[in-house]
Amino acid sequence: MRQSYGSANGRGAQRQPGRQHRRFAVLVAAAVLGAGCAGDVGKYRDVATGAQGLDAGELSADDGQLPDDETALTGPEGLDGALGIGGSGPAAGGRTAAGSSGATAGGSGGTASSGPYRGDVGVTRDSILIANFTPESGPGAQIAANSKRAFQAGVNEVNEMGGVHGRKLVVKTYDDAAGPAGIQANAKVAADDDKVFMLMSVLNVDAAILTQFGDQRKIPVVTGNIAESIGRPSTWSFSMFPYWAHQARALMPSYMANSLGGKAKKIGVVYENTENATETSKVFKSAAEAAGLSVVIMQPVDVNPSTCLNEVSNLQAAGAQIVLMLATPLVAICMLRDARSVGYTPIFTGLTSSWGFNVVNTASGRATDGMTVFGTGGTLDTPAGQRYATAMRKHYPNTGAESDDIGIPAFGAAQYIAEALRRAGPNLTRERLRHVLEQEMAGFSTGYGPPCVTARPGDHRGPDAVTLSKAVNGVWTTPDANYRASF
Repeated sequence: MRQSYGSANGRGAQRQPGRQHRRFAVLVAAAVLGAGCAGDVGKYRDVATGAQGLDAGELSADDGQLPDDETALTGPEGLDGALGIGGSGPAAGGRTAAGSSGATAGGSGGTASSGPYRGDVGVTRDSILIANFTPESGPGAQIAANSKRAFQAGVNEVNEMGGVHGRKLVVKTYDDAAGPAGIQANAKVAADDDKVFMLMSVLNVDAAILTQFGDQRKIPVVTGNIAESIGRPSTWSFSMFPYWAHQARALMPSYMANSLGGKAKKIGVVYENTENATETSKVFKSAAEAAGLSVVIMQPVDVNPSTCLNEVSNLQAAGAQIVLMLATPLVAICMLRDARSVGYTPIFTGLTSSWGFNVVNTASGRATDGMTVFGTGGTLDTPAGQRYATAMRKHYPNTGAESDDIGIPAFGAAQYIAEALRRAGPNLTRERLRHVLEQEMAGFSTGYGPPCVTARPGDHRGPDAVTLSKAVNGVWTTPDANYRASF
């Protein structure tokens, strides 16, 4: 493992000329970035005006407060028309939809209305239609609620600044908790009936299905994470977070050995019954044993368990002193809660975009206190996390969303997608966006996700760097803003 430590001073960027709407400022990511990130690092250029470096304090809490109802969102006073996220009524197929686009706003780099329109499916002169897949039913629906709101809030911020080349981003949400057949059906509805431009999913119940569907239909797909064996050969799917298997192979064994005293301890692995976690568990075991670590137990667990006492008992009987938990929040809550109930206290650790969220702390009775996991760079105590909280108070007041860090990756996803669309230019096509995501986003960081986006032809592995998060007094924090593990 190579650790690279960044300077506390990010590169400043000059402001480009362009019209700004009254009282509104773009949320700018000012995360500290490590060495090895190249290109447009640590900045988010507003897609309409090119504004950079504005303070979160410019986002007034009384500007554009939006109700907690995605089917009835309207634009705040002072914009040129609605934000393009107004209501359209219920949609079919177990999904909800936020409605049609708003008025066109100008910006630097040309607009969609200048010259002949040569857009693609899901693109009009005034709007770009994005499908967001997120759990709206099933056990994960409550946990995912603020992730859905956060993505919409991120889109709102982009739209308030004029959108992308004069087009507003419009989001339709589809339920991905109905099982593989339901997800496949909803993906088909999104592509054929609703004619969306692209598909995205941060929580990844459906990442493999969406990736395969996108490759078949040649539709760009942005996911939070996906099994490496599915993501690497994909042409149209892009992961915002490092593959679990890539972290488990290139980073976790060294971290265990050097930071957790792993060579003198017995190691256990808990993995949920998903393709991603199962694949990653095998990769880690091989890499750990090659590094001289002793893996004494490989323990599977159901994805929606009611109790984890049997799994905890097996780990305890095997004498596991460090446990790599390859799981999402529901499994993590179950494991940590039941381990605490029987007094089993190994060193639990995990990978990015897995279970290092405050909902796990709360639901497990703060069993995570003192634990460390690989992070994504955006806990609530960081400048990026504080800007996220400001935006959530503004767009979803009185919901508690501002204190729910599970929404930070989704908020960052909106910024990431908007920047890719901006770079794709006003004559937007799916193929052009695919090219940008693959070859023109290297080094870009929103500050709400991993430090550096990695983009290279034929290799969509996601970022090659992570931060470190630690649970302290019931919340996840960033103990060292300069820590970067590059791999």
